[in-house]
Amino acid sequence: MEASVRNLDRWMDLLPSQIQRRVPIIYLAIPGSHNSMSYAIGPTSTASSDGNVVVQVCNIIRSDYTYRWFKDQEDDVLGQLKGGARYFDLRICRVKIPQNLCAFYFCHGFVSVAIQDPLLTIARYLQHHTRELVILDFQHFYDFVSDDHLILQQYLDRIFGDLIIGPKDSKLSDLTLQRAYSLQKQVIVIYRHKCCCEHFWDGKFWPNPWANTTGINKLQNFLDQSTRDRPANCGYITQCILTPSFEFVGENLDKSMVEIAEYVYKSMKRWISHQSPGVARRTSASPKINIVIADFINLNKFKFCRHIIKLNERLIKSK
Repeated sequence: MEASVRNLDRWMDLLPSQIQRRVPIIYLAIPGSHNSMSYAIGPTSTASSDGNVVVQVCNIIRSDYTYRWFKDQEDDVLGQLKGGARYFDLRICRVKIPQNLCAFYFCHGFVSVAIQDPLLTIARYLQHHTRELVILDFQHFYDFVSDDHLILQQYLDRIFGDLIIGPKDSKLSDLTLQRAYSLQKQVIVIYRHKCCCEHFWDGKFWPNPWANTTGINKLQNFLDQSTRDRPANCGYITQCILTPSFEFVGENLDKSMVEIAEYVYKSMKRWISHQSPGVARRTSASPKINIVIADFINLNKFKFCRHIIKLNERLIKSK
């Protein structure tokens, strides 16, 4: 396990062989990033169509720091991959460009980066890391029409093609890393909208409950309860994040999500240490985590990712 924690760029490949062979990925501890593609948001970014009242006010103020409440990652997607992230939380908006054409951009309150480069970067990374697996969770779509979904789905097919693991390839409860290796597949696509691609996963197979709170105690209580209620034979995303309210942002405009992320990790470190991956049973006295996501996962040399990956040691001890 120490090799996985030290070598974040290929930690799955370095997991003990018994874990790779016997433990389905929905029972592994996997680090991921929240609002994964928000790293490109900056002072000149324009408001996107997912913007709420907080975004609207910040867009009017247009100071040098308002954007900091919507940028949740510092490293680009390659940096996150090298830092151990294997789950990506993706939100896409439709942006008008000259000649009445439309393009797809990642967003979080503000427009971030066009989808092509990050997705191609992931594909290239997997070409050179053939025993790593990534989970792409397309969570939200803004200003989309039905044709846009078709175009996006076809584009994902062109980029990842035969690398995509779909429901027809394996049940989630049977999908170990070794099974993925034998199929020569490395990508799980979760598409949380009506989808025509049979090899994409419906969101119901990957519950992603959101605490929507600014309080650490409320966050921990929510995560404890929702993890206990986790359905069997599904993946599961635990969001170790606080969500600043309009009032909170208004009172702290000179701060940023980096400071919130530091506070959350410091406060949640003990809670994370008490979690375990493994088979999820609602009758169990010890709820099991799977994917765990956070803001600014690069902090302290990706200590969050190392913390989550190290939890997989308990899979060996439990056997």
